Amino acid sequence: MINMKKIFGVFIVTATALLVSAFNHTGNSENFGNYDSISELDIPDNIQGILDNSCWGCHNSESNNTKAKMKLKFDKLNGLKVSKQVSKLNKIVKELNKGDMPPEKSVAKYPDMALTPEAKAELIEWAKATSEELMK
Repeated sequence: MINMKKIFGVFIVTATALLVSAFNHTGNSENFGNYDSISELDIPDNIQGILDNSCWGCHNSESNNTKAKMKLKFDKLNGLKVSKQVSKLNKIVKELNKGDMPPEKSVAKYPDMALTPEAKAELIEWAKATSEELMK
């Protein structure tokens, strides 16, 4: 009979080794950027306008939307480490590509929050480009 404890132990050891190797950078750290530093993001006026119109109402420190605040606060984005900024930017791209933001319920209540296809494309491009720039 197969010993499940041994199989589970081997699985845990293997998974841990894979995780450690995935996050363990070797070589010159200059090649990987400084992910522990804090970066001030460059938010162009056109992007800031889109954020103000379609995102800020829920994703800021003063919002009444607790769930949205927990996921992303645009007013705190510049205070995060580069690694967190990259993660948040990638999540923005993911949510926009899924079509989940802004939520239909919010758009129904506030139609001006709706993102045009052009605005959505601009946000995605900005978030991708900024993320890539931070990872240099």
